[in-house]
Amino acid sequence: MNQLGGEFSVDASDESDAKFAVKGTVCPWGTEQAKLNPILCRLTKGIISKVVSNVYDNARVETLKTMGHGDDCCYFEVFIPN
Repeated sequence: MNQLGGEFSVDASDESDAKFAVKGTVCPWGTEQAKLNPILCRLTKGIISKVVSNVYDNARVETLKTMGHGDDCCYFEVFIPN
């Protein structure tokens, strides 16, 4: 996502690394464009899910916040099954 112009980083993880969060503070599509087309937020989740699935089998990504819906950042939690 950073290569597309966004600013995303791992924000937090639990001690077992079974769950971590990805936080975006700059939208690669532009915040105003994301507000006009919230499907771009789903596209961002899909890209993160695809990247995570290349590393972990059966990982799950949940969207908690998106700038496209008026939040101050995008926030995705990633759950890694044992």
